[in-house]
Amino acid sequence: MSVQIHQDSSLKVSLHDQQNGQTWHLKRRGDSYRLSRSLKAGNYQIRVANQTSQKQPIAILKTDHYQMADTSLVIAGQVQKDASLIYLVRNYQ
Repeated sequence: MSVQIHQDSSLKVSLHDQQNGQTWHLKRRGDSYRLSRSLKAGNYQIRVANQTSQKQPIAILKTDHYQMADTSLVIAGQVQKDASLIYLVRNYQ
């Protein structure tokens, strides 16, 4: 899987398994963070953390009156109903 982030951002990106609590940290590659492993079907949460004292740019897709995912994007505790991270999950079989 990969999550698109601006190349000049300093962020930590992780994937959290909501069923068993396991967390994997994605590795930065250019303008994205990637996780290369098999994942079982389930419910996952992508977490992006800014551990600096400055605002960091992040790639977010915003729409008008259209929710793209079952769960809304939350930024600093504020629900962003019509916004989503830009991410890709590939299924290799």
